[in-house]
Amino acid sequence: MNPRAFPLCIVLLSALVGGCADSVSVCTLIGGESGLLVHLSERLTVPFRVGVTLMLNSEMPTTMTVDCPDPTRCYQYVRFSVFTPESFTVRVTTAAGETSKEFRNIVYTKTQPNGPTCPGTFYSATVEMDVPR
Repeated sequence: MNPRAFPLCIVLLSALVGGCADSVSVCTLIGGESGLLVHLSERLTVPFRVGVTLMLNSEMPTTMTVDCPDPTRCYQYVRFSVFTPESFTVRVTTAAGETSKEFRNIVYTKTQPNGPTCPGTFYSATVEMDVPR
């Protein structure tokens, strides 16, 4: 090979590879999970229950609950995984009583940690909830 042709080959090769870069998509394997996060107004020091109820129809409410019998092992955030309703009621129950609040038309944030052309699209929302006093 002619030594003067070597730089020309490098330039041509770079142009070919660079032209293909836009059409190549590399996906990562970052995981995630869709869901609803209930943020309690304060960290509780007594056992508690958080329930999310939605009305699928007028006769059949559906409720998902998370119980925390040992508050030293629970957090101020309560996660309802793979659960993304638009309208629902949240209830927080302790020995001191119960608080409830209705949420409507919740907008979930879309995340694609692996990129927009790769698998793995997740939806999440956080709602704020007062605790019983």
